[in-house]
Amino acid sequence: MSKTPRSISIEYPGTLPLALRKNRGSTTHWDRAKETKTMRETAYMLIHEARGERDLHFERATIHVHQTYCGKALDVSGLASGSSALVDAFMDAGIIDDDGPETVFATSYGHTRVPHKDERRVTVTVREVLE
Repeated sequence: MSKTPRSISIEYPGTLPLALRKNRGSTTHWDRAKETKTMRETAYMLIHEARGERDLHFERATIHVHQTYCGKALDVSGLASGSSALVDAFMDAGIIDDDGPETVFATSYGHTRVPHKDERRVTVTVREVLE
């Protein structure tokens, strides 16, 4: 009997905070720390809602981060650095133990353009890898 891989996704509304992007200009450490904390807490609540009553913990996983944007998209490295607090929230919630190579088999990024600003979001999907 083969087991089906499980997954969990969250949608972070809007765009990633400027303070968390790789080209963050003159933002201070304190600005970045505040934005990181806020984003991790928001993502943690989204994960809790998405998980519901399911007991989810993945020994090995893949992570996919998808930006739905209006205007100019972040490049892959900008999306990676800006979304790291979202990925860290999956560790906070106990879905994965770590986001290093021992746990995360692969990480991918994608982009989709939308016509309206109110449709912008960042979706993070963590999918179990079965050995």
